[in-house]
Amino acid sequence: MPTKPTREQWLRHVLSSATLTDAIKVTATELFLEMRANLHVSVPRALLARRLGRSERQVSRRIQVLKESGFLDVIETGWKGRTAVYVGMFKSRGSDAQRVTVSSTLCEAPKRHPLEKPVPVVAGHRVTPWASRHITIGHLRHGVCRNVSTDADASMLEHVPSLDGHAWRSRTAARLTFSARSAWPLLRDTHARLAAHLHLRLRPVAAHHSTAARKRTTP
Repeated sequence: MPTKPTREQWLRHVLSSATLTDAIKVTATELFLEMRANLHVSVPRALLARRLGRSERQVSRRIQVLKESGFLDVIETGWKGRTAVYVGMFKSRGSDAQRVTVSSTLCEAPKRHPLEKPVPVVAGHRVTPWASRHITIGHLRHGVCRNVSTDADASMLEHVPSLDGHAWRSRTAARLTFSARSAWPLLRDTHARLAAHLHLRLRPVAAHHSTAARKRTTP
């Protein structure tokens, strides 16, 4: 029947480790002095700091190294007003892969690995800016503004409300004048041609309305 490990065996196991520094082994010796027969130990940080002549933060780092090395495990987590309870552990000899120190293990900044995969983008057609689109009077007259520079953008249409009379002319003129300064020369010429075109187109309609109005007012 196997016997239970003792705290003396735990201390010899810690002191024979080649991965721990002397400062950490001294801290483990202080824990051994307070360790019970079942390998449980609970010592306040302030008491260990006074015995070792170090700060409580340094003592916490050394205990953290013992935990990461596999020589201690947490049974009860400590908080303000309550001391944590640890249990001694036996680390296998073949698992000592690298030297564990306070400076290299606990004070090292986290490493940031670059992205292994590119960020996915949304697939789609390239949208040509409004200033580079070629607008003609024929497109505006038929109620459609389209880019005729490439076949890929030819399928992208922007419908213009097909209104008749003064309302259509006013809305079209307002839309053309509400553009950026960089596109103002193109829009100014287009506006002039559009105004001239609409004036010629609406002249017979205006004459017809005026004749009909005179007939209604004539007794």
